[in-house]
Order: sequence, then structure tokens, then C-alpha cells
Amino acid sequence: MKVPLVKSAIAGLVSGSVSKFYGKKSNKSSVKSGLITSVSVIVTDTLFNLSDMLPNFFQFLGSYAQDVVSSLLDASVRMFGKKSEMITSNGGFVMDFLISLGATVVSAYIEAPIQQYLPAGLQNYA
Repeated sequence: MKVPLVKSAIAGLVSGSVSKFYGKKSNKSSVKSGLITSVSVIVTDTLFNLSDMLPNFFQFLGSYAQDVVSSLLDASVRMFGKKSEMITSNGGFVMDFLISLGATVVSAYIEAPIQQYLPAGLQNYA
């Protein structure tokens, strides 16, 4: 099974950076933002790889289905975490969704060139 560690790490870095520099958040909340994005990418991509039903259900989204579902999960976690004041938002559900979607799409494009430089043992986890 292929676990998207490179894609999730890049998405987390992009999301955390946007949270830090665009949202003017503290370092702690920027790290939380990156971790939420990374975990949502790992969970979504793993579920899409294990299940035959999910890709068929979201086939109308085309090649961005995993990214859209991951971003929806990310924005939902932030929305519910915002109510308990444990997680800070970047400006609402739509803005969190768009930032996460941008981070996951960028990470999908950056992932391919980085994979070739990974050691052979990590190729299955890229």
C-alpha cells in the first residue's frame, strides 16, 4: 500500500506557511494548521487507495477528487475545532477549504519530481 508521505508533508508545509504569513497566526497554530492538512491528506489518500467505492462515488470531480475530499475534511475539522477554540481558522470554512485545496494541488505537482530523489526503501511511502 502506498502512503502519501511526501505529498502530505508538502501540503502541510504549504498550509502552515499560508497560515503563518497570510493569516498572521502564531507558530503553534501554524504548525497545527500544517498537521491538520497533512493528516487529512494521508487519511483521504489511504481511503481512496483501499476502497473501490470512493473513487467511483467521486468520479465526477475527475483527477482532483482526492484533493477536494481532503480539503473538505480539513475545513470541517477546522470548523469544528474552532468552536472549541483549540484550532484557529484562516477566515471561515470556504477560505480554509480553498487554502487546503491549493496546498494539496500544489503538493501533488511537486511530489513527482521529489520522488526520484528518495532512497529505494522510501519509494513505497512517497
